[in-house]
Amino acid sequence: MPDDPARLCGQALSWRKITCRQREEIFTLEREEALRPLSSCTDLSGEYHGEPQMDITWGLTSTDTPVLKESRYPSRDGGPDRKPCEHWEFYMTDEDLAEKMSELIYNRTQLVEGDADDLAWDLLNMVKSRPL
Repeated sequence: MPDDPARLCGQALSWRKITCRQREEIFTLEREEALRPLSSCTDLSGEYHGEPQMDITWGLTSTDTPVLKESRYPSRDGGPDRKPCEHWEFYMTDEDLAEKMSELIYNRTQLVEGDADDLAWDLLNMVKSRPL
């Protein structure tokens, strides 16, 4: 795992804690591409965490887009885990999404950066206001 688990591939990420059942639903969800490990740390000796810990961040196969992050806390003697596993799902705030959209618009058009920002927010607000 990176030094700061809230950062991956140079991007600030937003994580929401979820249950084991929610993790399983997300992990087994039918999608066009499989999930693959983006990063992991297996520290069974506790050298890096002080106690044994295993961390993995799962993402989409074709990109570095994270989907899930999870941690397990095994015992040193091979018995039951020291504490329950933990899981988080990746999500983007409106600000994160607008920033990504603005960057994409700016890079693919001749718009100036300020206009790309405005268009990104206009599109995001339009999508959010549409009934599903």
